[in-house]
Amino acid sequence: MGSQDDFFEALGPTPDPPNDSPGFFTHASGLFRGVDVAGKHLGVRGTGTDPGAPGVIGEGGLGDNVTAGGNGVFGHGLNGVVGYSATSIRLMATEMNEPAGVFGVGDESSAVGVRGESVGPNAGVVGVSRKSAGGVDAGPGVRGQSEGIGVVGQGDIGMLANGDNIGVQASSKKGPGITGHSVDSHGGVFDSVKNAQLLLVPIENLAPPQLPQSDAGALAVAITLDERERKIASLWFCRIGGVPGQSNWVKIA
Repeated sequence: MGSQDDFFEALGPTPDPPNDSPGFFTHASGLFRGVDVAGKHLGVRGTGTDPGAPGVIGEGGLGDNVTAGGNGVFGHGLNGVVGYSATSIRLMATEMNEPAGVFGVGDESSAVGVRGESVGPNAGVVGVSRKSAGGVDAGPGVRGQSEGIGVVGQGDIGMLANGDNIGVQASSKKGPGITGHSVDSHGGVFDSVKNAQLLLVPIENLAPPQLPQSDAGALAVAITLDERERKIASLWFCRIGGVPGQSNWVKIA
């Protein structure tokens, strides 16, 4: 072991696990902070050299019936905690422009950005959003953004949504707002207690045969005016798809 004014170095050797001792340690019996270090470019760096050895392990106090347990790792900064998988490339611009409490980046092979796992009834990941102190409405609890699929849910129930006003709201610029598919059952099931199971918002100022593109099997509701200028809804079914002049619609109600 050697020491100098500008550094301390412990070389070992120490006994093999489980009787190994650290190169540097403190006891909490008389210390409020075990270690307090600061560096101009890096405060603490931990490296595990053996295969599978973690770089840093954080363990918080478990607490009791009076005091709350501590956090294993607490991060505070532009991004609270930043994690990259071994082969991923650091995204400095994204870190700066889209800061997060936890910022995780996976690689192109198999690593995900952030993974949460739970056993039993608890959720693997919980996203919570609240109104700001200034009264600004809360944003989404979870947001999925992708050049492919925004959110994927897998399970006995792929996705479960409960809302005070709307259970699920979906919109699309080009394709369908919602698509339902099943191999052995219905593509969609709708149930309601105090209202109709399904509502089709009428198309105004355009009859279904005039739609730019029609698909066989489509249902549409249009609005027409009666002799008293009252709006009357009518239900149509598309027998033959195509552009206006080629499609065939039948008014069924």
